[in-house]
Order: sequence, then C-alpha cells, then structure tokens
Amino acid sequence: MLPLSRSKRVHLRRTSITFRLLIYVFSGFVLTAFGVILLANGQLKDVINQSQNAIYQEKNDAILNTLNNSVEKLNATGMREAYEKQFQESVLKNFRKTYYKSSNQ
Repeated sequence: MLPLSRSKRVHLRRTSITFRLLIYVFSGFVLTAFGVILLANGQLKDVINQSQNAIYQEKNDAILNTLNNSVEKLNATGMREAYEKQFQESVLKNFRKTYYKSSNQ
C-alpha cells in the first residue's frame, strides 16, 4: 500500500465524521450563544426602560405635588398678586437644591 500524500491526509481528516461532528457542535454552540446574548440584551433593555420610566414618573409626581401645594398656599394667602413672585422664587430655589448639584444652574 502506498503512503498517502500530505494533501490527501488533510482532506481525509476534513471529511471524517469526527471532524464534521466537531464543526457542527462548535457552530451550534456559537449560534446558541449568539441567540442567548441577543435575547438577554432585549430583556435587559426592557427592564432598564421600565425602571427609568418609574423613576421619571416619581420625579414628575413630586414636582407636580410641590407646585400644587405652593399654589394652594399662595391662594390661601388671599393676596396672590402680592406674593406670587416670592412663591415662584422659593419653589425654584427648592427645585435647584433638590435636582441640581450646584445652585447656579
């Protein structure tokens, strides 16, 4: 029997069932990993968006409650025109303290 040339041996290895099975398993692993990453990415985006929306809604509600309370207090004074500017400045000052790191913003 004649020895096989190097190119024939490489060709036989590439066409063997073991080599093909290894390629299929590796390809399946890569595709599965890619699918899991895509699925996880979508799920994480949804969770983060819901969380951010809840935080934004809480901040909006707090601001609206503060404004409504200030308007009620202003109306209770009976002299809205006299105190309106003072109330506005007070509310804006409180918002700056609450929502900004420095008060010059």
